Amino acid sequence: MLVSAILPTRGRQEWARQAVKCFQAQTYPDKELVIVDDKDEPSFPEGPPILNSIHAFSSARNIGAKRNECCRIAKGASITHWDSDDWSAPERMAEQVQQLKDSGMQLVGYYSMLFHVDHHDEAERYYRYNFSPHWALGTSLTFWKSFWLNNKFPENKPKNAGEDSDMVCAARWIKQFQSYDGGQMMVARVHPGNTASKTISAPQYRKVTRADFPEAFFQ
Repeated sequence: MLVSAILPTRGRQEWARQAVKCFQAQTYPDKELVIVDDKDEPSFPEGPPILNSIHAFSSARNIGAKRNECCRIAKGASITHWDSDDWSAPERMAEQVQQLKDSGMQLVGYYSMLFHVDHHDEAERYYRYNFSPHWALGTSLTFWKSFWLNNKFPENKPKNAGEDSDMVCAARWIKQFQSYDGGQMMVARVHPGNTASKTISAPQYRKVTRADFPEAFFQ
């Protein structure tokens, strides 16, 4: 079964290149990478970074519009979020595809994930986000394309509104949602340019150490 990883992006050249490397390292064999880049401030100014990818440009500034364009282009039966500022372990796609199949649900994701803070004016900090299994972080979603066709991302929400939360809510509403502990499968970055701002002082975040992170993230 073909799975489409979708990467909407803008002006994140260094991190976006690492996201592509993470995609290339995935153990799941039947996959494609769909990139919707920014027309004015591209993350990939030199064009498609790998052969098995689809690279399109968009003038849309709204992340919901870019996600919808990714999903429209995607050829896979299922879709996995592949945000340009996140790191994924090689087994992530295979694990989430299996979870989607085994659960019988329309959408799966992680309710617990690692977060890395690296501001230029302060030392690195490490956190784990732990929430309820009744929720999932938007960056970690995997879902059937047929579900997206009936639950497209809102394109009129302001920055920091969390357009992917609407999809989680839609799946929960019809009881077609399952979430899991992400373990070391993903690392999300906390930085000033996050589409949805992160409040690491919130009780869902717990301080951890570098030893709790996969060493491959730092390579």
